[in-house]
Order: sequence, then C-alpha cells, then structure tokens
Amino acid sequence: MNVTAFYRVVQTSIFMLCLLFCACSHQQDKTHKVLVVHSYEATYEGYRDFNQYVLDEFHKKGYNIDLEVVYLNCERHNEKNEILYMDSLLRGLEKKDWKPDIILVNEDQAHYSLLKTGHPWTKTCPIVFGGVNYPNWELLEDFDNVTGFHDSIDFVKNLDVIKEFAPSNFIAFVFIDSTFLDRKLREEIQKQVATSTYAQTEGLLLRRIEDKNPPFIPQGQDYIEFMAIRKKRTEYTFWNLNQYTPVLPYYYLQVKQDYVSIIGGDLCQNMKFTAINEYFGYRKNLIAGYITTLPIQAQEEVGAAIEIFKGKKPCDIPVRLSRKEHVADWFALRRWNIKPNQLDKKYKIINMPFYERYKWETNLLAVLAALLLLYVISHLYRTRSREKEKKNQALANLKNRNEELAVAITQLSKQKEELITARELAEKAELKQSFLANMSHEIRTPLNAIVGFANLLNDPVTSQDISSEERKEMMQIINQNNTLLLKLIGDILELSRIESGNITLDLHEYEVTKLVKEIYRTHEVIIHKELQFELNMEDTPAAIQVDKLRFTQVIANFLSNANKFTTKGRITLGYYFDREKNEVHVYVEDTGKGIEPKQQKMIFSRFYKTDEFAQGTGLGLSICQVIIDRLNGRIEVESELGKGSRFSAIIPGKMKKVQT
Repeated sequence: MNVTAFYRVVQTSIFMLCLLFCACSHQQDKTHKVLVVHSYEATYEGYRDFNQYVLDEFHKKGYNIDLEVVYLNCERHNEKNEILYMDSLLRGLEKKDWKPDIILVNEDQAHYSLLKTGHPWTKTCPIVFGGVNYPNWELLEDFDNVTGFHDSIDFVKNLDVIKEFAPSNFIAFVFIDSTFLDRKLREEIQKQVATSTYAQTEGLLLRRIEDKNPPFIPQGQDYIEFMAIRKKRTEYTFWNLNQYTPVLPYYYLQVKQDYVSIIGGDLCQNMKFTAINEYFGYRKNLIAGYITTLPIQAQEEVGAAIEIFKGKKPCDIPVRLSRKEHVADWFALRRWNIKPNQLDKKYKIINMPFYERYKWETNLLAVLAALLLLYVISHLYRTRSREKEKKNQALANLKNRNEELAVAITQLSKQKEELITARELAEKAELKQSFLANMSHEIRTPLNAIVGFANLLNDPVTSQDISSEERKEMMQIINQNNTLLLKLIGDILELSRIESGNITLDLHEYEVTKLVKEIYRTHEVIIHKELQFELNMEDTPAAIQVDKLRFTQVIANFLSNANKFTTKGRITLGYYFDREKNEVHVYVEDTGKGIEPKQQKMIFSRFYKTDEFAQGTGLGLSICQVIIDRLNGRIEVESELGKGSRFSAIIPGKMKKVQT
C-alpha cells in the first residue's frame, strides 16, 4: 500500500467515525416515549418512587424521556375485566395521539393482561417486564418483541433473614388463599422449603390458622410453620392470629400484596419481614428481607430498554432472573431497638435519616464551625491589637521627635492620641457586640464568605483603601452569613430532637377561634404593609387538643413563607370545622407566585427549597410536618403556579358547646 492509498483509508475511517458520532448524538437528542404499566392502584407510594427511578436511570445514560404511566387497579377486577380495562387504558392513549416507543410493565397481573388484550401495540412495540414472579412461558412464545426479568421469590433466604432476627425457635406464617397466584406461591413454598435444612427438623407444615390448638414448639431447634389462610373465615382467622401472636414467636413474612395480607400482617405483634418489594420502606413496619428492590427493578428494565434503543431485538435478550439484595428499614429497626451496626454488613439500610446517616459528619461540622468562628474572632482581635500597638508606637516616636516644639503642638498631639484611643475603643466595642450577636443568632451561610471578608478588612495593605461605607457593608455580610449558619444547625438540631422523641408536648384543649385570633394579632405588624392581611373564620365553635407553642410555630411558618413569596394581593388566615370527619382545618392562603405540581411533592423534603436564591434552610416545612404528625394531624397543600398557595394544618377536633 502506497502513501496516497494509506491517507485515503485514514480519511475514510475518520469520515465513518464522524458519521457514527453524529448518529449517536442524534439518538441522544431524540425524545423517547416510554409507557410504564403498573398492576395496582396509583396511590401505592412505591410507584411514585419507581417512576422517578426510571426517569433518573434514563437521564444518567443521556436519554430524553416522555413518560406516561397507567395503573391497572387489579384488586378491583377479575381476570376478564382486567384485560378489558387494560385495553381501555391503551385506547385512551391512542385517542391522545400518543404511541410509545417501548413499554415497561410491572408485576404478574399487568404483564399477563397486557399480552392478552390483543392490542396492536403488544405486537409492534418492544415490551420489557419486571417484578413478574410467574411468567406465562407459553404465552411469551407468541411474542418476539417481549423480554424482561423474572423476580422469583427466594423463601429459604428470607427464612434465613428471619432466623438472624428471631430467637432460636420461631414460627413464620404467610397468607395464602385460592387464587391462581396463591396456588403458585403454595407450590413454590413447598418446593423450596422441602429441599432446605428447615424441612430436616420438623418437616414442612401447611396448616390453617383457624385450628384452635396452638402447635407444639420443639425446644432447642429451629422451627418453621406456614399457615395457609382462606378468605372464607377471615374474621375468625384474624381473631385467632391476634390470640396466638402475644404468646408464640410468630413472625409474618409478606409474599404478596393484597388487602387481607396487609391487614393480617399488621395484626402480628412481632417483627414482620418481606420477600417482595411492595410496601417495603414505606412505614409499613416491614423490618427486613432478601428482595429485588425498586431501584434494582428500575435499573434492570431501563438497561434492557437502552439495549433495544441501541438496535438490539427483544428476542435476542433472554429473560433473566432479577438481582436481589439484603435490605433493612431504619424505622422498623428503631421500633425494635436494633442498631444498624448490629446487623451483618450484607444488609443495606434504607430510610436512614440524614442526621443519623451523617451523625458524625454533622457533629464534626458543628465543632469545626465553632472552632472556625473562634479562630476568626481571635484573629481579628490579635490583628486589631497589633494595629493599636503600631499606632501607639508611631505616636510615641512622633512625640519624641517633636519634644522641642511648642506647648501648643504638644497639646495637639495629646488630643490626637485621645481621639485615636476613643476610636479604637469604639471599634472594639462594635466588634464585640457584632460577634456576640452572631453567636446568639442562628447560622446558615458558607463560612468562606466570613473568612474572605474578614481577611480583606484586616489586611494591612488593602484595609487602608477601604472606605467606612465599604467597611460597614462588609461587616453586614459577615453578620448575615453567621446568622444563616446558626439557623441551619439550629433547624437540624430541632428536627433531630422532635423526631427522636426528646421533646414533650404540652397538650391542652384550646378554642380555635381564640387561638387563631391570637396568631392573627401577633402577625399583623409582620406582614408586608402593601399586602392585605385578612382573617376568615366560620361561626362554628370548635376546640383542638394541641401544644399551643408548637402549633403556633407551624402556622407562623406558613405565614412567614406566604409573606416571603407574595408581592401583591392578600394573605388570609382562617379556619373551618369539618363536621363529617371531626377535623379542624387551620389554613394560610396567599396570592403569591405558587408552587409547581412537581415541587409540591418535594417541599416537605429536608433541605429542599423552591427558590435557591431565597434565604432559608429548607427545613422549616419538614419540622412543621413532624410537629403535625406528633399532634395526630396532617398538612395539605393546594397551589397553582402564578395564582397562589394554600397550606392547611388539619387537626382532630370537636364541637365546642356554647354556654348560654
């Protein structure tokens, strides 16, 4: 090959690489339409997180996604109606002129119903399933556009999990009825446990909890019993379970998601475990399990979808078993006084609060902040002292050099020295007062701002060029940053004290009308003068059982936020009594800028702020949430972007009798 031919090959290669790069860039810029199909109702909290996990995984890989989500509500339908309802959901998307590039379907019910609809999309659109315990393999053979992940429940490893938490002798129970999935569960339990070490002790027992005589528990050996529950005698079943669990080491193992399983599991007074990801981590008191978590499920489905986007056919991607991991819920661990460091390192702890997960770092930050403040104070004091010494020495030298001058000049020098001394004393007093104020207020802003401006003020070279106005402005910035840093640490400690139960609520009954009027009068002078501050109360007399100080703190936070984000219009403080639910609604309504729907779900998250440039720690609403929870109430938010917001604290209440 000559040189000319070589250069032609190189040029051709570079050209092809450029084309490939452009094609990839175009692929990344394209917006892919993704349809997510869930089996259960939209109110299940895990679905909201799963949908976000899917978006996050696509965005990590550089893909733009137009996401649509539908819910089968399988608990409300039989098999025939599930298929019809699934078809209606797809037809609804067709009417919106929206066709997916790929479908991600979750759980057995949605997966089966989707493939049985006969809808054209089920043949033309790639489908990736996840969280399916019992795939219909015969049905899958008719679809070359379907792949996914088989989530097989590992009963034996979950029994091992129970064994790590339970005493040596224990009984595990599950809920099983006569549905197709329950029959499959029974077969799987029998198959897995029969070949395990647990069957070598007492064998596999399948008995109904309706049996009146509790089983004998062998001493000195592990014991496992699975209780088959039928819905025909549900009330008696729950009553009998409630009688057994206080005296016998019964431990609930969740293997499916339905009403009977959830309610029955709640009746168990011992620790509760799970072999599936449903409801785990959402304050359902499920302590641990060996499961495919929602983040893993989302990662697997998105990974398969990206393979398809890159050109791989679904039929060339085999159906795989989902990855599992050992997980434990921090809230459930705390309920049973189990510390995370007591568990094996294989367990991944979820829902651990920020202050617990980073307790050492938080304490270290507070100590470092205090040390840094002390250093700044000490540095400034030493700098001022050195300057004072230098100035005094200069005056002394000047006095010595001019001692032959007239008495008038000597007297003038004395007056000058007195003025300088007075000024230094004033500056020292001002500095002292400033730093005392900084230490008495709450802190928030970055410390580097404090150090930067302090160095400018105290640099022997640059400080001479700083005017008194500039010096005053710099001191104000230092004070503001110290205040913001203290606020952050104060809010963190406040939130920690409330959540850890280190505060005692001083509960008394208060008449709502008087309480709201008192709050209104207190804030009349605080609300911006250009805003209308209105009081709206109904005539119905009502009373609530609250801690007055803490409840007032919540409403004051609502008013503070309304005052901060409302520039014109009005702010209304009011309440009304819901007679049907016996609830008192105390609300703050404004005509401010409003909150985006996506942000409304996040405003109670810690350190979240709707406006990053607005002052505040992002912990105020989190603290309000915890306080209202402790008062057995709830907070509701209604907001429309550009029109305003309404925050309501809803507390159990009662009608107050009017004295005649």
